Amino acid sequence: MVSFTTIDFSSKGWVVFRADNAFQKIKSNGDSLTVLNTPNNINSNLLRWSPDGSKLISSNISLNKNVILDEMGEVIQELPFGNQHVFWYSNHEIIHPQGGTGFNVYNLNTEQSSSWSNVNLTSSSPYEISYFKNNKLYVSNQDAVYEIENNTISVIDSNFQTYDAIMQPINEELFLVQRFITDIVDPCNRKIYSYASIYNRNTQTEKMIQIP
Repeated sequence: MVSFTTIDFSSKGWVVFRADNAFQKIKSNGDSLTVLNTPNNINSNLLRWSPDGSKLISSNISLNKNVILDEMGEVIQELPFGNQHVFWYSNHEIIHPQGGTGFNVYNLNTEQSSSWSNVNLTSSSPYEISYFKNNKLYVSNQDAVYEIENNTISVIDSNFQTYDAIMQPINEELFLVQRFITDIVDPCNRKIYSYASIYNRNTQTEKMIQIP
């Protein structure tokens, strides 16, 4: 049985996931299943390939630090911060939240951080980085999904509080969405349902995707 929270596709055609208490990767065509050398304390909720597919970012649960892994899952670098909600800015840079005051870019080569945006999302709930694309950052919290560009915030989806979602931009208008709905009629037996859709930010409409 495969049990994982996060999978990620690399530009080299690999899919990484955790199954049978081990991190593994497999080619997208189903070939070359490979068990990685990843330590057991690596967080399976965070596995993201670098743009060139040469490295992964995750976190060390025991140390509460983000770590960089090579293609075989070996830890090659520890970062001076620990956050599940980080994203690749480039092949050697990581974008991450800086407290509640904005976002920084950390250079893996120089081991220095620089400010990317000082935008401050005022909210009672923490925000998470969902995606980074075309110099735009997509973040979410319990209130909404936002797009950040040049210190300017735009609301993409304000229905987020009702239907928790993961959103990935397809282009300037359309987003691929996975939504989660929690059934709390019976507090002792909660059920979570999920569906995929295409969301149009201009019309604020969704079309569900039928999966065969």
